[in-house]
Amino acid sequence: MLERKIAWISKIDTRDDALEVAKVASYAFLFLAALQLVQCLVLKSAPAFVEALITFSGALAVLRLHSRAAAAVLLAVSCADALVTLAVILGAPLGTGSNVILAGLMVWVAVRAVQATWALEHMPDEDEEELPLRARR
Repeated sequence: MLERKIAWISKIDTRDDALEVAKVASYAFLFLAALQLVQCLVLKSAPAFVEALITFSGALAVLRLHSRAAAAVLLAVSCADALVTLAVILGAPLGTGSNVILAGLMVWVAVRAVQATWALEHMPDEDEEELPLRARR
């Protein structure tokens, strides 16, 4: 029977799994950056533009470089967005975000991006498997 892993919830066992999770998470953050850019254009908000730029560059860094630092920045930005969204729902006049589902989803995607980049750091590349342990250091 043919099994297909779901990148959002499946365990990261192999390098290919980690690459797939990083790719899917990057695409999700690129989509979020596009949404933030639209929000920036509609509201003419400089902070929204800065956040869109951070999200876009972080997503590209995770996609191309498999950067753990970029994944950590995306996680921090997502957590901050989720906290602002929660505060707005509770009545604080902090911003326009009120979609709890989107905020929670992006926190989960960021957590998966951190897991994937962490796994990629600890899983050797196919070319590195042939090198002795001392040659890698």
